[in-house]
Amino acid sequence: MRLLGNAFQGNFASQCKSNEVLYEVPSARRVGLVEEKLSDIEARVSRLETSLFLQPYEEVLNILGPTGTILPLMDPLSPSFEATTFPTLGAQRATFTWAKAPSSFATPPAMIGRVPVIAFGGTDELAKSPDADYWSVGNGSADSPFTTGAWVQVDANAPARFVLSKRAPGSLEWELFIDAVARPYLALYDNSVPVAASIRAGPVASGRWVFIAFTYDGRGGRWATNGAEVYVDGTVGSGVTRSNDPAYGASENLNGPLGLAHAEGGSAALFPFQGKIAGGHIGPFFVKRALTASEVRHLYDIGRAALGL
Repeated sequence: MRLLGNAFQGNFASQCKSNEVLYEVPSARRVGLVEEKLSDIEARVSRLETSLFLQPYEEVLNILGPTGTILPLMDPLSPSFEATTFPTLGAQRATFTWAKAPSSFATPPAMIGRVPVIAFGGTDELAKSPDADYWSVGNGSADSPFTTGAWVQVDANAPARFVLSKRAPGSLEWELFIDAVARPYLALYDNSVPVAASIRAGPVASGRWVFIAFTYDGRGGRWATNGAEVYVDGTVGSGVTRSNDPAYGASENLNGPLGLAHAEGGSAALFPFQGKIAGGHIGPFFVKRALTASEVRHLYDIGRAALGL
């Protein structure tokens, strides 16, 4: 028998009363109901914990809007550096597959608060997701607006490296790149010509966190990157240069994967990233519209707080 307080009077099938203390013999049905209730409470707590954990993602996705997607670098609902895949959150539900689990990278991954930080060694430490129309920014006739960006920490004296790329041999679409002198760079390709239009900022500092973001209004044509902007740490970058080509018409919707920390090069990865990339709710992102300057600044402020900067 179990000892219960007065609040439980009348709730059980078999009971007796003595000096305001209730004794009961629970029926099998009552035990089942109690267990069912406990299970329901546990489920509610689990949903609440999940909701609280996902709130930072919702804040970012509210800025990006209905076409925005975050690459968190690990599954936020089942976080593990041992996992060899991770899902995206937002408009495009995609799965990225690591070449190997981040736990086996040369430099172990780490957490800064809720933010997973992956250290890439410039070799086979990379991930990719299969081709999807969502990641393309043109249809061969016209470009479409988009914004992409990431929090990165560039290694000193590292070679040129990709952050994100939608390209493969013979299927060039776009790339977010940091060149050999640490200049953030966005290139748009008209694959059938082939030519590229690009925009880049001046060099960023190595060894510290930097937020880079590129916006594009989708104008296309010979002056395509006149409709692009590059932001560094929430403001328009310094030393910005644009390179356009009169033969550029529009990017195309081709079949290359979306590469993280590299570009597909056939037999080997091209320019794998060397440095750190932040994940979680401030992970690399893509949205099918040109964000405003204030929206980019808001994303920067969220990331700065998350990284304790």
